[in-house]
Amino acid sequence: MNFGAIQRLRFLIEDRTGRFFKKGENPFYLLGALSFFFFWILLGTGIYLFFVYRLNIDGAYDSIQYLTDHQPWWGGLIRSLHRYASDGLVIAMILFGSGRPAYSFYQKGDSLLVVSLKVTASPLHCRELSQEELERLPEHMRTPLECSRKRWPVNVRLELDGENRLEKKYPPGGLWSDGPAFVYEKFKVKPGIHEIRLVMKESPTAPGLVRMEQIDFQPGRAVVLNLLPVR
Repeated sequence: MNFGAIQRLRFLIEDRTGRFFKKGENPFYLLGALSFFFFWILLGTGIYLFFVYRLNIDGAYDSIQYLTDHQPWWGGLIRSLHRYASDGLVIAMILFGSGRPAYSFYQKGDSLLVVSLKVTASPLHCRELSQEELERLPEHMRTPLECSRKRWPVNVRLELDGENRLEKKYPPGGLWSDGPAFVYEKFKVKPGIHEIRLVMKESPTAPGLVRMEQIDFQPGRAVVLNLLPVR
C-alpha cells in the first residue's frame, strides 16, 4: 500500500478543512480526543445495553426487541448513540492512523518548522509578606512572597524573515490553571537559510525570552524550535 499517497491526500484534506475552522479547532487536529470521546460514549451505552442484552442465541434478538418496544424513546436513543459512536470511533481511528504510519510533508521538496514549548508561566498575583506574617509561618515555609496558584497565559511570537507567522496566547494547563502551557505549531517553509526570531513572555510585565538565529532548512527535513539552540 502506498502510504505516501494516502498521507498526502489526508494532509491536503486537512489543509482545506482548516479554512473553515479557527486555528486549533480543525477536527483533523483533534482525532485522538474525538476517538476517546466516542469510546466513552460506547462504554457508557454498552454498560446499559449489557444489562438488557441476553447472551444466548434464543434471547439475543428478543432482548433488543424488548428494549425497542418497551423503551421506544430512551432505548432507541441508547441504541443509536451506541451504533453511531462505534462508526465515529472507527472513522476517527482510520483518519488518525492514515497520518501516522510514516511522516510525510505536503510535498517532497518542503521543509517544516515545528515550534514545541512547555512553559510554566509566572503566577497571576504575588504579594510581599510582612515580617509579622513571616514569623507566624513555620520556619521551612517562610518565603518573602505569597503567590496565587493560577498562572498567566504564555505569549509566543514567531517571526520568519521579518514576517510575523505566529502570535498567540497559550493558557496554563491543569484544573486550577496552575500547570505548564503547551505550545505546538508547525509551518511549511521553503528550503534554504531563513532568519528566525522566537519571543516568549511568561507574563505581561516580563521582559521575555528571545531567540534569534539563522537556520538552514533542508528539503524533506523538520526543524524543531524551542528556546534552546538547534542541534
